[in-house]
Amino acid sequence: MKYFYSHLPILSLICVSSLLQTSNANSQTNWYWQRPYPSGNQFNSTYFINHNTGISAGILGTINRTTDGGSSWELQESGTREDLNKVIHTGKKTFFIAGKSGTILKSDDGGINWTKLIKFKTKHLNDIFFSSYKTGYAVGLGGTILKTTDNGLRWIRLQCGTTDPLFCVNFINDNTGVAGGNNIIFKTTNGGINWINQNVNIMPSCQIVGIVQHDSNNIIAAGKSPSGSIYKTINSGVNWVRYSLELPYLFEGSVDLLSDMNFLNSNTGFIVTDAGTILRTANGGINWVINSDFRPTYLKAGVMKEINIVDENLVIISGAGGTIIKSTDIGESWQVLSGNKKDIYGHYFLDDKTWYCSGEQGSIIKTINSGFSWLNLDSETDRTLHTLYFIDQNTGYAAGDSGVIMKTSDAGVSWPTKTSGTFYNIYDIKFTNTNTGFAACGNESNQNAKILKTIDGGEKWFDIFDAPNIGSLTSIEIINNNIIIISGKNGNLIKSSNAGMNWTVIKISGEDLNSISFSDADNGMVAGNNGVIYKTINGGTDWIYIFSGSYSNLNSIKYSSGVAVASGENGTIIVSTNRGLIWSKTTSITYNTFYSAGIYNKELFVFGEFGSVLRSLPDVSKIKKTLDGYTDKFMSVYHRDPFNQKPLFAYRLIADSFITIKIYDAIGREITTLINSVQAAGSYRLIWNAVEYSGGVYFFTAQADGIILDSGKFLLIK
Repeated sequence: MKYFYSHLPILSLICVSSLLQTSNANSQTNWYWQRPYPSGNQFNSTYFINHNTGISAGILGTINRTTDGGSSWELQESGTREDLNKVIHTGKKTFFIAGKSGTILKSDDGGINWTKLIKFKTKHLNDIFFSSYKTGYAVGLGGTILKTTDNGLRWIRLQCGTTDPLFCVNFINDNTGVAGGNNIIFKTTNGGINWINQNVNIMPSCQIVGIVQHDSNNIIAAGKSPSGSIYKTINSGVNWVRYSLELPYLFEGSVDLLSDMNFLNSNTGFIVTDAGTILRTANGGINWVINSDFRPTYLKAGVMKEINIVDENLVIISGAGGTIIKSTDIGESWQVLSGNKKDIYGHYFLDDKTWYCSGEQGSIIKTINSGFSWLNLDSETDRTLHTLYFIDQNTGYAAGDSGVIMKTSDAGVSWPTKTSGTFYNIYDIKFTNTNTGFAACGNESNQNAKILKTIDGGEKWFDIFDAPNIGSLTSIEIINNNIIIISGKNGNLIKSSNAGMNWTVIKISGEDLNSISFSDADNGMVAGNNGVIYKTINGGTDWIYIFSGSYSNLNSIKYSSGVAVASGENGTIIVSTNRGLIWSKTTSITYNTFYSAGIYNKELFVFGEFGSVLRSLPDVSKIKKTLDGYTDKFMSVYHRDPFNQKPLFAYRLIADSFITIKIYDAIGREITTLINSVQAAGSYRLIWNAVEYSGGVYFFTAQADGIILDSGKFLLIK
């Protein structure tokens, strides 16, 4: 047997190695990817050298590696937090990656370890291409062109006569190549010493984002114009012909812009767009067939960033949200390898193992194993669902756009629609008991606000508050059976002190208030746009502005037992551990926007764009104290036993503790318990004899005194 271990940092980790450095470039934060795993960051480039081994590179220094055709991926330490734009393979086990701030990384061991090469200051690099094992070119902003002739050891600057940005480069040999930029195409025939402007009539004005040179005569370039442009020459650039892709306008006039182009041969090629459109040509770019199967129902940036063609049996697309999509039949059909998740807007923790999330296109997902795996539920709608709320293990509600309200009575198996009586969007729903519930609504077109109420368990709903021009209502907090406070746009709070019979509008800010949360009957917070946070210590009678240290829009806040977490646009997460007095901004591990924040069992969670789920501990300083024996008591290391190749768990207890270590299969089912008893302070070694189990991915969790302190993933091969 052989066992391979990759750390899965999705639980509260009290492990020396995982505390001081995580398995990716974002080692200065205590937030970890739970979904998509191992990362939901945007991948700008993916390169497969064969049908098994591939490297993906993306924002904030994210590098993923697969050796099984994309069935599983592992994060690699890149050594940088710069955005990575292009990965290329030059032969043997050598990869290069080019990115922001002139970053060029190199790996000589198949993408496991990476070294930063460029020592001098240069501008952002958009593309890198090697014409042979030793000779390579990189292009970027400010007309930057770099060249190496010794496999990346040294790089020199070349001059092309422009300071405009260059986006793509391609060579057919060490001397002959082309580069595309802002309204310009260059060609060189002497290894980049001279670059000749092809004087292509690029109309309308656009960026050349993809360029391929089939031979010395045939060149094709892709332009990022509103309708999509192809420029082609068959006589070495003497004459150029433009073909329009006739891309449609989307989402109330948004433009579907090209991201990348690649060709298998002179006839067969592909284009991908920012909004998720795939185009294929079989006649050298003259005509294109459009596939919009992966295009979202509303504008999302970076859905597809690059297309990589290995051969006629493997084509790879990479994009936002950790998305990797492949085709094995030259684009006839496509399979999602990772990512491609729908946005999450609402969540609900039913217990420590069972969680629900709702979001884009009516999606409802459920986990019964604390997020190890997720089940897609049939919500019977394609409308965005902003909120979830459960009464008990079986009974729950989901609500969203155009007044849709659904109720499940069978733990999410079915979601029949109920009559809400409104076409306003519903942004939150809460219940005071099994029969009585409230829904916060708004009409974005006319800024009207509405509150709905049910007294029969959600079967029927009726208006109890309807106000014009105050803005949508966004979040409900039920303080007790009588006091209800609802946050809203335009800085408004709506409060009732008699169970919804009467309502008072209280304006506390000039910013939209997107979320409200109370820790107890007296202490609450509300968060909104431009980083505003207000706090109350008297049940909402008075509100005090709190400086959050952030100016990003905050979409959600959760407050519990003195700890608060707020999240919002572009990966913003801020945390307070002293009742909101001081806030610390988390080092970003993603640019994905978060729409929902939560606290459960002293852990912090955020949910959002592209199905992102991140989790963390509230105060990393408390974790660090455990290393000195201050509070928690467990440190562990996983590796193979050197004598019998069985999984070995070696750990040290700083104090007497009740220890539980469990093993789970790939879908999160508990299959065995290695220990479940009190152990005295000291060092221990625990071996799992897996003879009776089949090969595959397994997980473990380790608890000390009932608190999950470490977790991991390993691959059993027989």
